[in-house]
Amino acid sequence: VIFSSSPPSFWCRTSRSLALEQVSTMALELAISGLGGPLCTISAQRTWEARQVKAAVEACVGIPDLEQRLLAGTVELLDSMSLGAALVAGGTSSLTLIRRPPLQARWLSEAEKDWRCLREAPPEIRADAEIVLAAVQQHGSVLELASEGLHANRDFVLAAVQRNGCALAYAIEGLRADREVVLAAVKQYGRTLKYAAEFLRTDHELVLAAVQQNSNALQYAAEGLRADRELVLAAVQRNGFALKYVAAELCADRDFVLAAVRRNGHALEYASSDLRTDQEVVFVSVTCTGGALQFAAPQLREDKKIVLAAVRQNGLSLEFVGPSLRADREVVLVAVRQDGHALRFADDHLRADSELVLSAIQQNSNALQFAAGHLRTDREVVLAAVQRNGRALKHAEVSLKSDRSFVLEAVQRNGRALEFAADELRGDREVVLAAMQQEGAALFFAADRLRADREAVLAAVQANGSVLKYLGDSLRADREVVLTAVLQYSSALEHAAAELRSDRGFVLEVMRRNGRALEYASADIRADREVVLAAVQQYGSALEYAARSLRGEREVVLSAVQQSSSALQYASEELRSDSDIALAAVQRSGFALKHVSSELVSRKSFILAVVQRNGRALEYVPDIVRCDPDIALAAVHRNGGALQYVSEDLRADRSIVLAAVQRSGRALKFADARLRDDREVVLLAVQHCGAALEFVSARLRTDREVVLVAAQQDSRAAKFASVDLSDHDLASLVASG
Repeated sequence: VIFSSSPPSFWCRTSRSLALEQVSTMALELAISGLGGPLCTISAQRTWEARQVKAAVEACVGIPDLEQRLLAGTVELLDSMSLGAALVAGGTSSLTLIRRPPLQARWLSEAEKDWRCLREAPPEIRADAEIVLAAVQQHGSVLELASEGLHANRDFVLAAVQRNGCALAYAIEGLRADREVVLAAVKQYGRTLKYAAEFLRTDHELVLAAVQQNSNALQYAAEGLRADRELVLAAVQRNGFALKYVAAELCADRDFVLAAVRRNGHALEYASSDLRTDQEVVFVSVTCTGGALQFAAPQLREDKKIVLAAVRQNGLSLEFVGPSLRADREVVLVAVRQDGHALRFADDHLRADSELVLSAIQQNSNALQFAAGHLRTDREVVLAAVQRNGRALKHAEVSLKSDRSFVLEAVQRNGRALEFAADELRGDREVVLAAMQQEGAALFFAADRLRADREAVLAAVQANGSVLKYLGDSLRADREVVLTAVLQYSSALEHAAAELRSDRGFVLEVMRRNGRALEYASADIRADREVVLAAVQQYGSALEYAARSLRGEREVVLSAVQQSSSALQYASEELRSDSDIALAAVQRSGFALKHVSSELVSRKSFILAVVQRNGRALEYVPDIVRCDPDIALAAVHRNGGALQYVSEDLRADRSIVLAAVQRSGRALKFADARLRDDREVVLLAVQHCGAALEFVSARLRTDREVVLVAAQQDSRAAKFASVDLSDHDLASLVASG
């Protein structure tokens, strides 16, 4: 049976929404006509974008897509516009094609890529509205490069500022005084209000549109409007910083300033001096933005409640705290827990507090640099920092960096600490090996003689194969070193010596142990059947990197999909239509159906074979297929949980639901409500899975026999019952185990 857009009578009816969805994806016969008459008819999808239609027309009649302008009636289809948005459903639709001259098409393509090409364009190109608009969209200054005729053309300039408001800056004076043009510009980019005629900057509606797009446009409004509460509030609500441009009387308005600092605490900088002494205003500011504390009055920077709110939001605001509170342990502890670097601003005696310093280091290991000198020689403190970040050793005192036992312990915790060890320790074999065993990249920081030491290098690549790219030529040509690296990190093969990547025997050995590395083998090797077969048997998706000829070889592809179903997507189109290969892939994962050819998916016999092997593959079949009772029954026979993927109508089919719950009692969850109230169906479900009682109708959860059967299968099912079990019932359950 071949599935078609008109399903046979044995399929269940689809819902209206499914029918509409199918209509939207149906093939559409699209007639294309030029000004001189019909050109061609193409088969398209309603979901296609105009650029796809142009590509199809180019393939059909040879007109380059750049030379095509397509119109549906009087509406031009932009490249990103979908056919569904431009055409009415049903029947044959038609489009008109107007052909651009080749020279115009070439310049249009150049202008879309780089607006600067117009600087060298001939006059006739700079007089082409379509080309100039394409360039203006990238940069407003292109308007200056347009011909005099376009530059003074109102309709053209209006279209330009609608695409890029910044173009207003380059419009002639008369058009910068045109309200419609300016309004279009500020709606696209509010700050172009700067270039509007002075009288338009007093226009309430126009300025409001500008600040709604960009609050910073307020700075270009007329002085009177910068005192307009409604307009200014619109700006401040978008960005508290807009308070910077507000009239002085509003900066002293408490309610207004509160609205601003709730949006952006830094707006406190522009509040009046009186309001910067207001506890509530400052508290709201620092709760929103801790750094706003710097704009508070000095006495409030010594207010513990305000300060705690600030450092809780941003530990670094400790910088702006008054001296007495920078010596307050509670305040500093809150700050360093939020940002360890806040330790920098703590009072000296607290930077000598080991517990507090450890808290800072736990948040940011580099806080060690701000600890008191004696703590930077404290093994526990420094190790805590190094464990989080090996580079923190940089901030330890020199005596510790030269202490062999300490550095050895440090690199065992974080190999990168080797970078800041004393020179003699970076040449110490035991220390370097310990570092590389923890972090292979530590090899970068070893002394030159150890970086060429084969034993040391082997330890490094075993821990981190990517180290291979930093080795010398002789080591990248060493078979054992490269093999060890590739086994740890498949991409390391890319950095092996060319002779090894072309060495068939070596690459074959690699593929048997790490098929992912096929990507980095030489082209000749990726065309070697035995090598590729070894790779895909170890890692199926390595098929992606095989030569095209091998992606069309049946045995290779079958081996790949048997190892990884996702490998099917890399097979040739012919083999994605091979039922044996497709079934092998789908048996591992139903998701592989997404990579099976549409021709194969349209066969009922194939889908039946699929769900007989993997019932859950039903999730990935077309919606219309889920309405087939034969397929649904085969799927639930294989996997009861597949009931969730059958059509809504079939989840009310008693025979299908009985088959599903026979296989998996929990499948009852997906059955129609009427069948969850069917005593026979429910008893069968709870016999197989007592916990399925959770999905039984409220009526049957009061049925003592149903509840007892469920509880006998799983005593925990009793919690879903709506009836109390007697002592006798409970004794029976205990006796039954």
